[in-house]
Amino acid sequence: ESRWDFLNTGEKRPYAWCTHFFSSAAFLGYHYYLRYAYTGDKEYLREKAYPMISKICEFFRTYPGTTKEVYPKYPHVADGKYHIYGTTDGESNWGAYDSCGSITAMHGIFRVGIECAKILGIDEDKIYLWQEILDNLTDIPTNKRSDIPKEQKELADDPECLYHWIFAPGDGWPFPRIGAASYPLVHLDLCTLETKYKNPELYRIGVNTYNIINKDADERTGTDEMSGAPRMWAIMGDNSRLITAMSGQLRCITAAEEHCWYDANGRKAPYANRLTAREGVNAISAQRLGNAAAGLQLGLMQCTGGAPAAPGVIYLFPAWDKNNGAQFCLWARDGFKVEAACENGDMTFCEITSTLGGEGRLHNPYEG
Repeated sequence: ESRWDFLNTGEKRPYAWCTHFFSSAAFLGYHYYLRYAYTGDKEYLREKAYPMISKICEFFRTYPGTTKEVYPKYPHVADGKYHIYGTTDGESNWGAYDSCGSITAMHGIFRVGIECAKILGIDEDKIYLWQEILDNLTDIPTNKRSDIPKEQKELADDPECLYHWIFAPGDGWPFPRIGAASYPLVHLDLCTLETKYKNPELYRIGVNTYNIINKDADERTGTDEMSGAPRMWAIMGDNSRLITAMSGQLRCITAAEEHCWYDANGRKAPYANRLTAREGVNAISAQRLGNAAAGLQLGLMQCTGGAPAAPGVIYLFPAWDKNNGAQFCLWARDGFKVEAACENGDMTFCEITSTLGGEGRLHNPYEG
């Protein structure tokens, strides 16, 4: 809504809550890729997915803030790496450089674009350009990065973890969200259980990040409207809070504290149909339902290669307390239909059916 983008005044223009918010494009583009990964439909990849993915790659490549050059406000950044300036992530910080969301997006979407172009046998010139950026792209920022301003080093003494925001004085919102960041733990298959075998260093940093985020967690953590915590907990294999978080989101237990514009509609609770008027009577919201549904499915079964566009490995009940009986039928990548059940702490049934005739990969669901 435009009202959120034109409320700011003075020197912070042109940034606002929802301007320069580019990382979501890459996260969306990955969903286009995943449909191909699950179905093997090359026609869909050629006609629908790749046009979207390639344009997102080209946007990040040609965006004026993507550069190896020394940026005037940050003269200390001259390391021969690609950096990205002037982006907004998570709504709370404006005009950031090398934000965790934007760098995560670039590390993911360029790999996907390269893989898809190779599958289709097209755009060799673009593959070269995207690979050049990917090979020279700065790392996803951590709290040990040397150019974080002193006033932002909130986690300087903690173990190395993924870090939210880096920006210069005068940029960004006066109250920036800093600290541990979960983007690679939620998006683009950059840090999953399978990453432990594909990229142990990133997985180590991801586990540190996860532990810091959850240090003070309680039964209300991850239950707000837009929280991706159920997805993060499932992806990282934590079954201790998943069901509680999903239940809290479905019941909107934080509605009265987090929702706004109640002067207009007078409600401080979910409607009878469990929708909420989060930002006014014309902003009916059900965002939490997507997070809860994704957390549920990822808790029961995951199929990830541990890196963007890597061949999938099936994980059964990776974040589900098997004392809570469950049974499911879900699709995995490469056209595998997966059915399984658990009860009293054990997996009691599993059947995996190949519908496309490809190679199946299964993480051993048993001990030993």
